[in-house]
Amino acid sequence: MISTPGNYRIKLNLSTLDIEITDLGGEMVYPNLWMIGSATTGGWSLDDATKMTPIADERNGFVWEGELKTGQLKFVTQQSNFYPSFGRDESDENKLIYRQDENDGPDNKFNIKRGASYRVKVNLNTLDIEITNLDGEEPDNSEFWMIGTAAGETPIAMTKDDSNPELFTYNGELQDGTFRISKDKEGTEVVTEEKQTYKSKYAVTFNVGSQDLTVEQIVVYEKVWAMGEAVSGDFPLQFGDYGGLFFVAEEDNKGVYDEFTGSCYLSSDKGDNKWYMNNAGTFKVTINTYKKEIHFQKK
Repeated sequence: MISTPGNYRIKLNLSTLDIEITDLGGEMVYPNLWMIGSATTGGWSLDDATKMTPIADERNGFVWEGELKTGQLKFVTQQSNFYPSFGRDESDENKLIYRQDENDGPDNKFNIKRGASYRVKVNLNTLDIEITNLDGEEPDNSEFWMIGTAAGETPIAMTKDDSNPELFTYNGELQDGTFRISKDKEGTEVVTEEKQTYKSKYAVTFNVGSQDLTVEQIVVYEKVWAMGEAVSGDFPLQFGDYGGLFFVAEEDNKGVYDEFTGSCYLSSDKGDNKWYMNNAGTFKVTINTYKKEIHFQKK
């Protein structure tokens, strides 16, 4: 195995099947370097990889400037193969680590926390990397507020998602009116356009990185019926009302045995999919119509 990039002579004897690999010394010269990853415009496609520019007075130095998205990236030395590659040194985020193949250590990548214009500079000899945000210092995204007539007289503080610090959410009552998202409750740093709401409960999600704002009305169901041949009638099991929408399975005849937990969907999204009860008996069925989750438990 070649553990270190460099200049080698490889001698193969086809009669004896002997191979001789000699390290010739000197620095390995990389003519090209590309970036791939979800943070780049080309994603993980080698064909659409982002080519970097060699630095004229710096051997094995490369630089690139442009827009990166929230996501991950690493570097490849050719567009025909994912290896060799250079990723993030897990002990130092400002250092590269060389990987000869997929079995050569962990596949650590560099994380871009927010979309912006960046300069990426690397040196494959020293394994140094500099990722500079050209848009300036990262803004303070510690809190966001909903302000406007829909929020009422008091601005509503949004909740940061524990698993994704770029997501802020609010689930609750909103009034007839409009609201916008602001970095402060005084409304001096508004970051979104107005959204119209009517008196109801809503699920509001704001993504700091993409600046996407979604507003979904929460429908409260007073009653839900179970129907189908598993309980009565001539159809496999589903939940709803013949005169309205059904809560249905992810796929038709989704198998259920003694216990099952999964997602349920509105029939307007998934069609007439049903659950199939493989083991008859007495079941407790719990549906969360807001989270669209269902749980079957045989007693």
